[in-house]
Amino acid sequence: MRHGLKVTGSGIALAAALAGCSSGNSSSNAGSGGSSDGVHAVQAAYATTTAARTAKTTMKIQVKQGGAAAGQQLAVAATGGLNLTARSGALKISLPQGVQEQVVFAHKVAYEKLPAQALSQLGVRTPWISIDLDRLAKAETGSSLSQLQQQAPNNPMDELGYLKSASSKITKVGTAKLDGAETTHYRVALDLDKQKNLPAIKNLEKATGSHNLPAQVWIDSAGRLRKLLLTEKLSKVGGTTAPNAAPVTVSINLGLSDFGAPVAIDPPPSGQTTDVTAKLTAGH
Repeated sequence: MRHGLKVTGSGIALAAALAGCSSGNSSSNAGSGGSSDGVHAVQAAYATTTAARTAKTTMKIQVKQGGAAAGQQLAVAATGGLNLTARSGALKISLPQGVQEQVVFAHKVAYEKLPAQALSQLGVRTPWISIDLDRLAKAETGSSLSQLQQQAPNNPMDELGYLKSASSKITKVGTAKLDGAETTHYRVALDLDKQKNLPAIKNLEKATGSHNLPAQVWIDSAGRLRKLLLTEKLSKVGGTTAPNAAPVTVSINLGLSDFGAPVAIDPPPSGQTTDVTAKLTAGH
């Protein structure tokens, strides 16, 4: 999907600046933060969630540029299934102007089924392209807003991995019912220094000018993640900060449900794909 999440180091998703406000279903009796129970619940959610093996997902992302360029934005929505242990998934993507795509993640490769016009621009004659995510992660991945649709997707499991980097700065906001499940809502600070192994974390820290990332999480009674909200405010995009440059805000919403449900993740046949990794990393 050509939405350029490589600018943030995040995966696929779309939300409207929600990290910092409570869910509409959350109770109003917010608790004081930093409890050991809350820290453990959030940090343990990664292992507990992946232990479910599979899940259905909804993901949303909204990219906005402020300042003089206010009004420029990019929105992407996705639905599909994930294999949480194999870090693979299959998603249907909705892009602006009614454009639809498909993305499959498997064996550290992203496969994208693009519209004919996009394939033509890439000089590709097969219906699918493939991207080696390991090779892409080793290249410089900064991008300007105008280049956001020229990048490749990350695995949505990267967002889930952020849970392991939760710091002790955790506030219990309240409770909420999501997809019929009772959840506890926490506001947390993610310590990016704990996740140096994730792709593009170094670029994310440079772009935000911070080692911490605010987030909100909803954990169900079984200890599994049901919802994750992130807002990344980027003051440095494309490796430089111009005077009076308009900041870019990337808002991410990841939802999980139907744990253990069967999911079909089938990469396209090799004869139906063209590897475009070299084109995406050219010049880096």
